[in-house]
Amino acid sequence: MKLTNLLTGAAVAALLTGTANAQIVAGNQDGNATNDLGASLVFASELDLAEAAPTGHVELALGALEIAALNALAATDSVTIKFDLSGGLSWDGNLSDANHIGAVATCEFNISAAGGTGTQTVSYALDGTTEDATTCDAAADLAFRFPIEITAPGNVSFTMSLTSTGTVLRSGAVDVDLGTAGTQAYVRTAQAFTYAFADDATTEAVSLAAGYETFVGGGILGTLTGTDTAGVIVAANNTLNTAADSSNDAQVDGGELTVTFPQPAGLASVTLGLAVPVTEDLVAGVATFDLSAAQMDEFDGASINIIANEATGADAAPIANQQPTAVFTVSSPNASDLTVSGDTAVNNTDLDALLRQGSNTTTFEWVGDTEASAANMFRAVGLGATLPTIRVTLANSTADVDGEYVLTPSNTLTNGELLITEDDIQAAVGSAFGRADVTFSFEAAGVTVRRFIFSANGTLTDMGDDNG
Repeated sequence: MKLTNLLTGAAVAALLTGTANAQIVAGNQDGNATNDLGASLVFASELDLAEAAPTGHVELALGALEIAALNALAATDSVTIKFDLSGGLSWDGNLSDANHIGAVATCEFNISAAGGTGTQTVSYALDGTTEDATTCDAAADLAFRFPIEITAPGNVSFTMSLTSTGTVLRSGAVDVDLGTAGTQAYVRTAQAFTYAFADDATTEAVSLAAGYETFVGGGILGTLTGTDTAGVIVAANNTLNTAADSSNDAQVDGGELTVTFPQPAGLASVTLGLAVPVTEDLVAGVATFDLSAAQMDEFDGASINIIANEATGADAAPIANQQPTAVFTVSSPNASDLTVSGDTAVNNTDLDALLRQGSNTTTFEWVGDTEASAANMFRAVGLGATLPTIRVTLANSTADVDGEYVLTPSNTLTNGELLITEDDIQAAVGSAFGRADVTFSFEAAGVTVRRFIFSANGTLTDMGDDNG
């Protein structure tokens, strides 16, 4: 005996009202796997969806609980199912009765409201005077096939209610993973293409034994790696969605890599470790690589070495402590509607810093020259019995004399200690330097430096916060 023989349709509706476990699923519902967009769409966030505006059909089916709700009604109850699109989804054509693809003749839903091109809502009604909701016996009876246009992420939801009273029987939305990770809407976006720099080691050592003219290792600064995110698409249609693939020239067709050295003396070029290595000379401290589509293909899932090359012969010179930087840009054909991000290397976790063997101090900020009101004194200890070559590097000089200079101290090395003054720095520069951020490099291990400041009234201050 059916429950409807015991309860009125309205009473049953009151029992069934609720959203718990309500389910609407997307995917092939009509047995033709090549005429719908599939169960889920994750577009590349790099894709301009508004411009691409892909179209196709979404096929939807309500679940067993919705069938149970209908089966519990009276045979003469009328039911309305309202579908709502959200976000950038809209109907791509005027909807009709034909969009319901149910199988049972007495479980027919006909369009009852809206459903025009560019709109986001439509209602279908089962008329209890000609149909019988209790005969709906499979999810296929609550299946629909709708044409949609996509200009942004969005979802599909439904509300099933008694037509006569508006009492909600069931409601819910598409959740492609059935709630295992929160609501996952039908159309989502995710980054498809990732390019990332990674350093090769903590630093790239510059050899003390070779007068700082060569690297201890092979000069590898780090790598550049490309990764395509599985399951992300760049185009959709009913027959085949197009996966994000950086080796597809229709998606990524070129790129540019620039590697910059702030102090290029002693450096000649940079090599990119492709299958056929490419070497570009430094021009004003910058190596520029214009990469073809075929060369860009090699970054797909691979890490490509970036290698600095020392100058040789007459061009050889001491290589300064410094942090190389790099910028990688990616190009896509205009027809792809893709804007792919590259990456920027700015620190020692992106590309190795160049660091001389021996002793390198921290940066002493805002050091003044001989015209400054307060005098700077630097005490170097741990030098041993022989004075090594000392270099001083200036940055952010107010007199625009940034650079590296060999320093000849005016004071005498005594018991492994040496005092260095701003007079020594100014003599090394060959002119006033105003104020600058200063570092020292000693061709010897184990040297540390402390900074003291003497004010005009004779006060001595130990700058312990920036000793190094």
